[in-house]
Amino acid sequence: MKNYLIVFLLFLIQIECIAQYSRVYESYRKNISRIVEGIDTDIIEDEQGKAYFGSIAWSLDPKQTFNYTFVSKLDQRGNVEWAKPISDTVQEPSTPRLMAQLRDGRYIVAGRIVQDSFTSNQNWLAFFDGDFNKLDEKIYPVEYDANDLWSFHQHSDGDLIFCGLSGKYYREFAGGLGWGRAFILCTDSLGEKKWYREFYDTSRPRDLHWFSHVTEDHLGNIYVCGFNSKAAVTGNRLIVKLNKEGTVLWYKEIASPGFADRYMYIQERPDGNLILLGSSFDFQTDTAAILYSIIDTSGKIIHEFKDTRNYEQIEYWRCKPTLDGNIICAGDMQRTGDIFDDDLRNGMAHKLNMDGKILWEQEYSAVDNLVELFFNLGLSRDGGFYFGGISWLPEIYESRNWLVRVDSNGCLIPGCNPVGITEKESYPEHYVLAPNPAQEDLYVYSNEYHYKASEISIFNEWGTQVYSSRIETAYKHKINLSQFSAGIYYYVIHRANQKLQSGRFVKI
Repeated sequence: MKNYLIVFLLFLIQIECIAQYSRVYESYRKNISRIVEGIDTDIIEDEQGKAYFGSIAWSLDPKQTFNYTFVSKLDQRGNVEWAKPISDTVQEPSTPRLMAQLRDGRYIVAGRIVQDSFTSNQNWLAFFDGDFNKLDEKIYPVEYDANDLWSFHQHSDGDLIFCGLSGKYYREFAGGLGWGRAFILCTDSLGEKKWYREFYDTSRPRDLHWFSHVTEDHLGNIYVCGFNSKAAVTGNRLIVKLNKEGTVLWYKEIASPGFADRYMYIQERPDGNLILLGSSFDFQTDTAAILYSIIDTSGKIIHEFKDTRNYEQIEYWRCKPTLDGNIICAGDMQRTGDIFDDDLRNGMAHKLNMDGKILWEQEYSAVDNLVELFFNLGLSRDGGFYFGGISWLPEIYESRNWLVRVDSNGCLIPGCNPVGITEKESYPEHYVLAPNPAQEDLYVYSNEYHYKASEISIFNEWGTQVYSSRIETAYKHKINLSQFSAGIYYYVIHRANQKLQSGRFVKI
């Protein structure tokens, strides 16, 4: 019996090792008074379940100006195994936007690199081995000075396809980007440039043409989508189709007067048409919506709708195809009717089918900060997901890397109840206590979507209360069992004299 319990405990510990988590990380400090960090690349999981991501750290202190690019490796519990700066592998500080593993096993990190001054950024690509030692790097200078690689696809013929924004700084009052050209860059598998295309129709200040996602259809044709922010107010949608040699087959700009519309993702459907996902903001009602379009191969819209719900603000920053043939999107949202100010934003995720229907919706917050965003995501081999971005710390006016790992339903807590779920995992209890049997630590999880504080009381087999504690958070309330004798214990979870759940666990 004892051997059985040990084997069972080891099994539960293994489950704990790949459990869901929400972690806030600091990659770099070195006596910097104010620092901003954020996960800026996709998250990649290897065959051992280890996760990799690229992040940036820069100083807000004008006396300590710096900019570092990091790659971090995490174990299955979300603990950092190493975080190595790769800025010393490039000529100047860089900002990563993309990270991917190529078919030959190499990793790429891409984005922009600062050259000459902190207002001159060019497109940058670096190749790394499995331990993230640099193999090679490429810089692709263009006419404008604020450029960025934004999305990546390895073509079926091995070429590397990138898209993004070629911007120009606005030197007058308020600064920022004044002009922007949407571009597509194609290189061979070694990063040697093959062709480059820019798309823009005006030189008027504040018109920003921007490509946000690139994909390929079953014939090898390339589709790219994005948006044109008109004078930083309204927004038109952009779509372009090219053949693999870079010849433009058609280019469309779709206007929506009174709306700021953005396409952030495009993918071929099983029927040969394409689905596009993005966001729409209505200037008449000051409300946002998720935008879904289906187009045919000529670019004609054959179906379109907007899911308004109760969003005051919502953005998809990254989407990917899931292992089961659907789509996962991550970004940020703000609900209408929030009692907080306009800066309140939480991380969010949607799983959608190929018709644009939301299968489930989840909202995340690390420490109830004012601004928390997911910029990127990744797939895990067990069907779950990683979401990465920033968590802003208003009390010290800094941000940190924020990484969330969830199950296939977007749950941090086993058996949670996300909005609109159609594939809920079966956990009938309000609370889950694990591992059970337990040896050193016992964790209490809640399945409640909108969590309220509760209390737990633990009794020994003779009915004597041996422990009580208030459960303030839904995520992983820890109970240390080191002072408990081996045996059977009973628990009651209650709130305001109302019994919520009771049960038992074994201490070994």
